[in-house]
Amino acid sequence: MFDARYELRTVQVAQTFLRVRVCRNEGRPPLLLLHGYPETHLLWHRLAPRLEAHFSLVMPDLRGYGDSGKPPSEPDCANQSKRAMARDMVQLMDVLGYPRFHRRPRPWGPGGPPPVPRFSGARPGRLGHGHRAHRDDLRPHRQGPGDGLFPLVFLIQEAPLPERMIAPDPAAWLKGCLSRWSQGNEAAFDPAVVADYVRCFSDPEAIRASCDDYRAAAGIDLIHDAADAGQRVACPLLVLWGPRASSAAITTSLPCGGKGGGRHRQGPALRPLFAGRGTAGGGGGSAALFRAHDSGLSGRAGRPSIGAERNLQEGSRSGRFSSVR
Repeated sequence: MFDARYELRTVQVAQTFLRVRVCRNEGRPPLLLLHGYPETHLLWHRLAPRLEAHFSLVMPDLRGYGDSGKPPSEPDCANQSKRAMARDMVQLMDVLGYPRFHRRPRPWGPGGPPPVPRFSGARPGRLGHGHRAHRDDLRPHRQGPGDGLFPLVFLIQEAPLPERMIAPDPAAWLKGCLSRWSQGNEAAFDPAVVADYVRCFSDPEAIRASCDDYRAAAGIDLIHDAADAGQRVACPLLVLWGPRASSAAITTSLPCGGKGGGRHRQGPALRPLFAGRGTAGGGGGSAALFRAHDSGLSGRAGRPSIGAERNLQEGSRSGRFSSVR
């Protein structure tokens, strides 16, 4: 799945340890790739080969997931707060010798990888001060979720209710999530990757920590977001917004609040949102990331859609297109 160029390591950070797969490419900018629920870093096994010529790749298991550490639960679930996750990532990249880096999370909702503002709080000056980037999505989820959003509401329930319901058959729960979120396209998932997901998720500590992740999104993360209200991400930022995503039916918020200095461009397949201010860096690397992302979504190698390519070129020329640093 990953060849010998990809080194599998265990790295100690301040509060826990992380399993991480690293592919160093001297002279290329580092790119931090983050998975979501209920996955591991193996999520990136198809996109990594399309990125390795352009970046040094860092793919960790987030705290609470995979073979990384699972810190004990705290009353407010701060053990799985996005600020804690962001601090882990900044410390990981420091250990690996990457004080500045690009970051690419998987598409995420509440309970997904730590958003851009959490990296700002973890290391002032690394990204600049951040705004909340639609973490408010959990409020409408709790009020009236659709069928596809049931897990978001279920996982935030008080312990140990969801843990006890998942524990008898964690494989069925995990595979059910993948099936629902892929609209029944189970064939899209490599069986070996799913098997590793199941192996890791079958640990009761992984079930507990991942539930805490969602409880944090419904609690302590919202408190952190409120403290950041009115602040902005200082570096250039690209957000891909899916108009047909399940969350679009229950929230009207744009990814960056729909106001400020951001610019919105719509293509046939993707909606890139260029937001934030600062000096763009690594435009060539960002272009490679966008192309790999687009071809990964289509399931084939090749160029992005015409609209996406036009947005890519315009963003790169204007200095607004850049991965998070």
